[in-house]
Amino acid sequence: MKFDMGTQVLTNLMSGSRTSSTDLGTLIRQLIAAAHPLEGKFNGQGKVAFDSFKEHSDGITKELNAALSAILGGQSGMEQAFG
Repeated sequence: MKFDMGTQVLTNLMSGSRTSSTDLGTLIRQLIAAAHPLEGKFNGQGKVAFDSFKEHSDGITKELNAALSAILGGQSGMEQAFG
C-alpha cells in the first residue's frame, strides 16, 4: 500500500495551526477587553456568570493555548514519522 500526501502538507498544516493559535489568543484578549465596560452592570445570576468569566479568563486562555500546543506537537510528530 502506498501513502502519498505531498511533501509540504504537514509543514503547511503546522504553519496554519501556529497562525490559528496566535489568532485565538488575540481574540480571547479582545473578548476580555470588550467585556470590561460591562463590569458592574449585571445583577443576580448574570453577575455571577460574568464574574466567573472574568475570574477564569486567564485559565481558559492557558488551557486553549496548551491544547493548541499539543496539536502542534502531534503535527510535528507526524511530520517526523512521515519524513
